[in-house]
Amino acid sequence: MPGKACGPRCGHSTLLLSQAPAPVFIGRNSGFLRYLCMQPSIAIITTVYNEDVLLPIWLRYYGAHLGREHLFIIDDGSNDGSTTGLEGVNIIRLERAPIDQDNRSLALSLFHEQMLKHYDVVIFTDVDEFLVVDPLVKLGLVDYIARHAGAHTNAIGFDVIHNQFAEPVYSHQSGVFGQRRYLKFSRGYCKQLIHRTKVIWLPGFHHTNKRMNLGVGLYMFHLRAVDYDLSRKRINNRNKLEWSDRSIKKNQGAQNRMLEEESLRQFYFQIPRDFEHARPEGDFNAFMMEAAK
Repeated sequence: MPGKACGPRCGHSTLLLSQAPAPVFIGRNSGFLRYLCMQPSIAIITTVYNEDVLLPIWLRYYGAHLGREHLFIIDDGSNDGSTTGLEGVNIIRLERAPIDQDNRSLALSLFHEQMLKHYDVVIFTDVDEFLVVDPLVKLGLVDYIARHAGAHTNAIGFDVIHNQFAEPVYSHQSGVFGQRRYLKFSRGYCKQLIHRTKVIWLPGFHHTNKRMNLGVGLYMFHLRAVDYDLSRKRINNRNKLEWSDRSIKKNQGAQNRMLEEESLRQFYFQIPRDFEHARPEGDFNAFMMEAAK
């Protein structure tokens, strides 16, 4: 059972950010003035394998905020055409190999470190993860990061849940929240995705070697359960992947090796009346306290 869901207004927080920070002086008697809200250069990284539905959403969303030239896609051997013919983005193509979570987390950490030599901020998300600033904050993603993101910043995580009994199949013809009304707070997805300095990811990419630092008014919407039929397709694709003996022995990535029925039961409600428990408002103070545990 996925737990209780929040209704359509769950994306609005009562927690507001303060105004832009005051300027600070740099150096002793330098007379130079620097504003903390200067716009930083920002890159974003994701990894994909055969993501013909979610990758276009990721490209459209982050391309609009950051510019397509700052999007970096690590392609783990896609063969469905989803990463061919993409213009204006950076693609690193890898040959398929058995998945080893220790090797993946180390490689991503080293790549991220190199990227920080060229960018002020480097974000890493899975292809189904979307950073969104609370509309009440009245800042775009770049301005929010410039003013409020620390050296390492976590977002408050929510699963976007498809009510497969009442909502249509997802379509690219309209936005996600024009088609989906239900969210579920997810402590496991209050992930640390925004970084100004070196970081080491732990296997699975849900945690790093840095302490949690929640960004107030910053949410991460996780689209793993955005469409029931899409989830079935992705589950079956993942079940065909090979895993290293080491990762299997450590039980790493076990959620990606579940059988279809078990995986769907974990992320979706199973009967229509389960959605009747959804609330139209979320307690964001409670969410933040839960995330910080």
